[in-house]
Amino acid sequence: MSHSIRRGVAVAALSALLLLAACGDDGDTLTGNVVEDGVGCIVTSVDRPTAAPEVDLTAAEELATAPEPEADDEADAEDDAEDGSDADSDTTEEGDEAAEADPGPGVVTDDLVEAGDDACDVTKARYLVVDMLGVKASDGTEFVNTYGQERPVNLQFAQDDILPGLVTGLADMKVGGRRQITVPADLAYGAAGHPAQGIGPDETLVFVVDLFAVTDAPETCNAPRPIVEGVRDGKPMSVEMPVEPWTELTTTDVVEGSGEPVGRDVLAKVEYLGIGCFSGDQFDSSWDREEGLAVALGDAPQTAEFMSVIPGWTEGIEGMKVGGVRQINIPADLAYGAAGGGADIGPNEPLIFVVQLLEVVDDPDATSETTVPADGDAPADDPADDAADDTADDPADDAAEGE
Repeated sequence: MSHSIRRGVAVAALSALLLLAACGDDGDTLTGNVVEDGVGCIVTSVDRPTAAPEVDLTAAEELATAPEPEADDEADAEDDAEDGSDADSDTTEEGDEAAEADPGPGVVTDDLVEAGDDACDVTKARYLVVDMLGVKASDGTEFVNTYGQERPVNLQFAQDDILPGLVTGLADMKVGGRRQITVPADLAYGAAGHPAQGIGPDETLVFVVDLFAVTDAPETCNAPRPIVEGVRDGKPMSVEMPVEPWTELTTTDVVEGSGEPVGRDVLAKVEYLGIGCFSGDQFDSSWDREEGLAVALGDAPQTAEFMSVIPGWTEGIEGMKVGGVRQINIPADLAYGAAGGGADIGPNEPLIFVVQLLEVVDDPDATSETTVPADGDAPADDPADDAADDTADDPADDAAEGE
């Protein structure tokens, strides 16, 4: 999730926008990646846009000057709701359609590019892959732009703490669509604003969003979001995230350590931090708890205290020295595989772990209350939700996720 929605603050000056949308029933050739899902959804991806769009601030100006609802009108609406009546009981078919198209209180949407009839919507896969441009309605100042950047943004629409106004504005989008979404302050950052992004108190925001894929396995990793300090000292505050998901295990020693390199089949005590490729989020960290982790690597005997770990840990920790710190990039087949690891680790998601080797244990008398489980189970005691909610200096994450 450079730093912007989930990262990248730059204006793309390319000349063409390549969007492939599904055709209706006119017999034209269908382009893009297609998957028949049995309910009419076919197109799951189109070409990524190459040029940053322009933003029309007209809707924001109208929103800013719109009068507040009068108290009598609100009371009448409440009375109508209680007795089941409708103040506009003589609704026409056009009126019904207008009501259905209303994106919600205060949010204004405008579809700049229509998706095809057979395009999949935001509910059809775990991740939405989008590009996004965001500006302040007050003066048009840009605070996020992922167009032309290495990474688009992978959003988990059903799970991410996205800005409420964006949730409303994105709700019925389909692949291949481009939409402008005007979000009033109370559905964005409110009275607090977001100083890190240059967003002041009570700012209305305007976004242009291209939804170009829905997928369970994005083709790029989100840049890592800012890491929150742990409850104990020593927690790494950054990782190096590749742009593309990886299929081979690699390691990088941040601190070499001392003594003999550790073997495969040993008992050890470690500290660790875990970051997902697709999300860019921390999903677990021993530094956020009161003690480290006791692990049985490889074929070392598992006990109640020393638990088995995913294969990538055994391969990645082998050769470390006590006191060393190592970043281990683990491919999905050596992590949680196609099953994923619950809400925080997607199917076939590569993972980054930063591991500190505290000691190699010959006499397994130590106790530990935390584990990194194997066999596809989600990590226990996951602090990721709270940790992610506390980060605030990433324009890309924050613009989409209400932080």
